[in-house]
Amino acid sequence: MKKRILVLFFALLAAMATAGAAQWQPSYTVAVSQAKQTNKPLLLLFTGPTWCPGCIYMEKKVFPTQAFENFATKNLVLARFEFPPPQRNFLEQRPPTTNDMIAQKYEVEGFPTLIMLDANGREVARGGPMDINELMKWLEAAVKAAQAK
Repeated sequence: MKKRILVLFFALLAAMATAGAAQWQPSYTVAVSQAKQTNKPLLLLFTGPTWCPGCIYMEKKVFPTQAFENFATKNLVLARFEFPPPQRNFLEQRPPTTNDMIAQKYEVEGFPTLIMLDANGREVARGGPMDINELMKWLEAAVKAAQAK
């Protein structure tokens, strides 16, 4: 009985810890739909979280901050698209993925790339790796631009 109570207690703590966390949507179509339904701007993140130095920095030092979490939860729909390391041998090319097609649609040239879309899917801002202070300024300006359209 004590084990069950402890398990439930820790499950509740884990749920509470992630309840306010900004949720990154892996599906482009779902994210676009959520942005339209909520009338919120959509932040697209194109990232190589295991191999790209700027991406790793943002994943570890920027996105987990309380400032980003609070702003994103209140103001944005988030979509995150991960990419593997670049192929070193052109003979071992992998077939294109959905993420590759989305990156091609938005002409992503490097990682990380942040693209802000308004609720109707129009691009209003584009950025690269930033620290938390730069990101918060960029987000505030991009959300204003998205709401102005």
